[in-house]
Amino acid sequence: MDKYLINENKQSLDECIYCHSFCKSACPSFDISGNDCFLPRNISYFYSLLKKRDIEITENLVKIFYSCTACSLCEINCVYDDKDFINNIVKIRSEIFEHHRNLIPENVLEIINNLNKSGNIFCSTDTAIDKKQFKSVPGSENVFFPGCIIKYKLPGFLEDMAKFLAENRIKFNFIGDELCCGAPYLFAGDIKSAIKKTMELKDEIKNCNAKNLIMFCPAGYDYINNWCKKLGVDIGARVIFYTDFLNDALKKTVKKINALPEQAGSRTAAKTSNIFFLEAPEFRNEMQINKSAKDIILGLKNTGNSKFIRENNFYANCGGVLNYFKNEDIKKFVNDIIHKAGLAKCDYIVTVSPICYHYLKEHPGGIEVKELLRYLIGQIKINDNK
Repeated sequence: MDKYLINENKQSLDECIYCHSFCKSACPSFDISGNDCFLPRNISYFYSLLKKRDIEITENLVKIFYSCTACSLCEINCVYDDKDFINNIVKIRSEIFEHHRNLIPENVLEIINNLNKSGNIFCSTDTAIDKKQFKSVPGSENVFFPGCIIKYKLPGFLEDMAKFLAENRIKFNFIGDELCCGAPYLFAGDIKSAIKKTMELKDEIKNCNAKNLIMFCPAGYDYINNWCKKLGVDIGARVIFYTDFLNDALKKTVKKINALPEQAGSRTAAKTSNIFFLEAPEFRNEMQINKSAKDIILGLKNTGNSKFIRENNFYANCGGVLNYFKNEDIKKFVNDIIHKAGLAKCDYIVTVSPICYHYLKEHPGGIEVKELLRYLIGQIKINDNK
């Protein structure tokens, strides 16, 4: 295979000591299937056997290799430091995509076909975002990349974002053309298409004369910020997650909320709210992003938590979309989150991930779900366009 494709991480293949399964307790694929074959340690074992030619590739084996959601929770929970299990998953899938494409699960191929036909995972033929409806500044050094979910499922989020930026006098431009960051291709194993799409994004950034690429999707952020280096692609801009980029403005908003007068019946100050914060594990070693977002919420005087009841966001990434795009099992994840939030007597579930926000809104369960920015906007009674 070409030299630029992902190399295996031997340490992650050989170091498993078969402990009390810290990866097992965190793995969403095992949680859904109940099958030990889907565990990270056993996927590594199967891959080792395959490399030694002790076993042959089969449709069932490929199903196991594609069961991983690439959530990184196994790496976070492993007793060893610096594990890179997801690297090996991508390596395995790239080999399968190259030599055994006919064995790849249909739901994965459907996503790839949608991307090839329309440029988005939903195969939507709607016109992409019209830049004219937003007061963007061509040539601004800050360019926002909305991504598939916001473009086609949460357009109101972008409208709220544009208003927030204008109110805080932040100059911005955004990529409204039909572009894929490349992450879905990567996790499907189509490395060459991932690189091609990333190069197209790089060209668009160059055309915008942008210095900062602002990402909304945790999986897209992880892909551009970490995987592109492995693929040998320099995006040509600093990659920033939107909550970090807006950190100062969000803190000012918190001060504004806290300065609101106490009013009977007001949702801004009269009611204390307990928050269930849904983390995005894709940040992996950059958990400061999650911490900053949590600190913002804890800074609100009407937040009842002294600390957060938190749950990792298992399926809200491109790997999760590939595996559970049309799968009823996603409801199990959503119901588990809502159940835990209910037991903790939380009033809101808050997340920084638009994908997770979308999943939870698709399967309502009695507890209101908010994306971080929209939660703050709601606290100061600005129209929350759901």
